[in-house]
Amino acid sequence: MSYREFVQWQAFNSISPIGDERTADTGPALIRQHMTNLVSKKGAQSIPLADYLPFRQAPPQPENDLDAALIAWARSHGAS
Repeated sequence: MSYREFVQWQAFNSISPIGDERTADTGPALIRQHMTNLVSKKGAQSIPLADYLPFRQAPPQPENDLDAALIAWARSHGAS
């Protein structure tokens, strides 16, 4: 590894570290997803893996009818 590659890696690692923080979550989430799929009825929709990860952001909950309408509109136009 050249010095330039090492400095680039240091810069990248300072912005987005590569570590076990997310890796430790993925294994148990995969097991929970698989077990849920085994127990659920055939033909039932599979639950996405992201639903089992602990750091997933919850979708916004509408506080009133206007918020509910805006969230429904955003989802119908491709926003999640």
